Amino acid sequence: MSKKNNRKYRIGLLTALGATLAAFFISSIWYMAFGSILATISDVYANDQNDYFLWTMLVEFGRSFVIALSLYYLITKFNIDNWQNAVKLGAFLWIFPFFILAGSIVHEHYPIALALIHAGDWLVKLLVISVILGWRQQKISNN
Repeated sequence: MSKKNNRKYRIGLLTALGATLAAFFISSIWYMAFGSILATISDVYANDQNDYFLWTMLVEFGRSFVIALSLYYLITKFNIDNWQNAVKLGAFLWIFPFFILAGSIVHEHYPIALALIHAGDWLVKLLVISVILGWRQQKISNN
């Protein structure tokens, strides 16, 4: 790998990590905002889970990082060079978690309110990651 490609790869990883941190932070705020509603809908959110908390945070961070890396790959593969088009891609990709959750509603009788909260979280997370990655690609393209 050339030095230029190696540097670009490292910048991509660091940007994906930064986007993951931002998405993780905003997702945490999202779930705190809906905490009382979640507690009335699901026993999982109503019960004290202090021993489970660290594990779920690590898993969620890992999931978000994989999403950020995947979005970074798609943004570079499709030569998306601005944050606006990256946001369009992120919004388009939201169709997958949305319809997966819709299937859970239909087939598993998953509570609609719970699915909507999760779907909203996915949308916000995808948009935040897309903005950051697209912004970085825009800066790279302008140089």
